[in-house]
Amino acid sequence: MSRARAVHALRRDGRCGESEVLNEVVVDRGPSSYLSNVDLFLDGHLITTVQGDGVIVSTPTGSTAYAVAAGASMIHPNVPAIMITPICPHSLSFRPIVVPAGVELKIVLSHDARNTAWVSLDGRKRQEIAYGDR
Repeated sequence: MSRARAVHALRRDGRCGESEVLNEVVVDRGPSSYLSNVDLFLDGHLITTVQGDGVIVSTPTGSTAYAVAAGASMIHPNVPAIMITPICPHSLSFRPIVVPAGVELKIVLSHDARNTAWVSLDGRKRQEIAYGDR
């Protein structure tokens, strides 16, 4: 059975927050007309820069909603995994990927970003992400 995952947010000013997410975390371009540019780290290693409308990080429970609509597969609720799905990616080289549930996933606004990004947790608590936030 799928469980909620802890999400930690660290602001550039040192403030830290923690929430539990049952379905997904979405990082997107918000009201900006520019593409979103966020760096995606897996266990401390940069795996890609997501350039597009954003990225969805979903649990198996959340994999059946927004992630499927964005082109990902569904994950059985008993599989301990996380799905990472780009939203309308600018590059065709980044496709949805599944990673083990125990990895540390870090999303940071890229230095090349033309604008800030926005994050929402299970479709709520929408907040702006500025440079230096993660």
